[in-house]
Amino acid sequence: MVAGCNHADKPKRPTGPGVGGTVIYITNVSLPSTASIEVRLVELNRDGRVDRVVTSETFPRPASMPLEFWLPYQPGLISQRLAYGLDATITDNGRVLFTSRYPVPVLTKGNPKQVEVVVVPVKM
Repeated sequence: MVAGCNHADKPKRPTGPGVGGTVIYITNVSLPSTASIEVRLVELNRDGRVDRVVTSETFPRPASMPLEFWLPYQPGLISQRLAYGLDATITDNGRVLFTSRYPVPVLTKGNPKQVEVVVVPVKM
């Protein structure tokens, strides 16, 4: 069985601005029961690297993968002139297991509000 094929319960979406999507990984490894997933909305610099974190949320002990998420943000923190992205990290007791290689562009400059964030195993 390939992990990442069962869909977790969809999060309830509050009203107001937010970005959403799915965190996935393609591997035959199951997550430990103590794992957590952090999803961040980040402002990007001109090189596409993280300049600052706008908001983040941690999802403890995900029941299954992929993880569908909705991340609300304060509209005053977003400038249409700047670039933003979503990234994700899966950790277990402080140890990084999976991470996204690059933030996925969202919100401004013609980018969507819904994206798929692929995380890859971190080599120890």
